[in-house]
Amino acid sequence: MANKTELFPTEGGTAAIVYAFHSLSENHLLKPGDKIAINTPIFTPYLQIPELNGYELVEVDLRSREKYNWEIKPSELKKLEDPSIKALFVVNPTNPTSKAFNHKALTAIKHAVEKNPELMIITDDVYGTFVQDFKTIYSVAPHNTMLVYSFSKLYGATGWRLGLIALNKENVFDKKIAELDSANKDELHKRYEHVVIDPDKMKFIDRLVADSRAVVLYHTSGLSTQQQMMEVLFALTHLVYADGSTDAYIDKSRALVSDRYEKLHKSMGAKEDESRTSAKYYSLIDIYRIAEKKYGKAFREYLEDNFEQVDFLLKLARKNGVVLMDGVGFGSKAGELRVSEANLPTDDYALIGKQVLELLKKYHNDFESQNK
Repeated sequence: MANKTELFPTEGGTAAIVYAFHSLSENHLLKPGDKIAINTPIFTPYLQIPELNGYELVEVDLRSREKYNWEIKPSELKKLEDPSIKALFVVNPTNPTSKAFNHKALTAIKHAVEKNPELMIITDDVYGTFVQDFKTIYSVAPHNTMLVYSFSKLYGATGWRLGLIALNKENVFDKKIAELDSANKDELHKRYEHVVIDPDKMKFIDRLVADSRAVVLYHTSGLSTQQQMMEVLFALTHLVYADGSTDAYIDKSRALVSDRYEKLHKSMGAKEDESRTSAKYYSLIDIYRIAEKKYGKAFREYLEDNFEQVDFLLKLARKNGVVLMDGVGFGSKAGELRVSEANLPTDDYALIGKQVLELLKKYHNDFESQNK
């Protein structure tokens, strides 16, 4: 597969996302009003970019649910068989639920592509290295899938801005461009004739590169020399551990986030996900569930009726310096908080749990004083 895959190094995964949406639009692969499927909860920009002027895409929600341990059901993925759905955007493993697609989900996507062969898939696999034996969608639908990756999560190098886009040499994106009507082809010919001799034969991955540089700066590099060398060095580390041997750095990184995950969940009495598809890079904590477990259903209902999630987060930050994120922005339900296991010293995660419980206790004291 590696010999059939072409790469475009980008200024981090963020730039890769922006470039993907931009080039899909510029090349008439996605048009206003087109339906796109999004696996939620998901990294917020994937929800927001399609709604911006110039895109105006119709979002079809493929929802993962907590009662299924955040695993997306094959019945949800069956929606992709509908030819009116032009593209699927996913983060795998997911952000914020840290759940990789399992074998059933990957099989369902493979079957969906067989029924809807024009489906374009954009998969952001930045957390894949935190899941043992991770399988990307690219492994089951290589000709329909655009890969997005960033080195920042594994190597803790967010400031370096090191990412990439990958496409199979034979892909549905090129096929769909070749099938555009003559008016769109003429428009694209004029767009790219400034930088290549035969624009009609220009591959989509090369169009991504050109579009990222406003076309006419196609000859310039997006990454500095230092960034290019660092990305090469990061990538080469994987080759050192080829042929099935263990990558010691990846093993230690997994163990580190797993330890933090365990400390956080145990300190709050929150359920842990010990499945092989759990990256444990993030935790999505249901405050309502913890409140009911500790203080009963009446207190949970009180929180649901009176609980301003932003106020809870602000009080936590002001009192203890703990900064967590509201899960609603990722498409999850009210009452869920996202915690990253990447940012703080390991022992701080038990402290986060303790401080969340202390704040919940204060809310409970207020509840009791109102019900005397």
